[in-house]
Amino acid sequence: MNANQQAFLEQIAQLIPKLFDAIKLGNVKSECILGVRVINSRHVRLKLVVEVVDPGANPLDTHSQLRVGEGEAATCRSVGKQVNKRTSK
Repeated sequence: MNANQQAFLEQIAQLIPKLFDAIKLGNVKSECILGVRVINSRHVRLKLVVEVVDPGANPLDTHSQLRVGEGEAATCRSVGKQVNKRTSK
């Protein structure tokens, strides 16, 4: 691993506690965009995502609530409600 790769990983490590803090505030998802690249003429986004996978006894309890921590990086966002995407046949 070279110095640039090490620095990149250290930056990512510093974001992880902020993402978990957003979950502690009641959000069900928090994410940071780490970068965007073009690969074979396609734009590819690299994200670090923390998401609640077990909403507990009342999954609707946090719907319509959005709590974002202060000082969050501009590329990070938190989502206070879960969105279920379903397709009907």
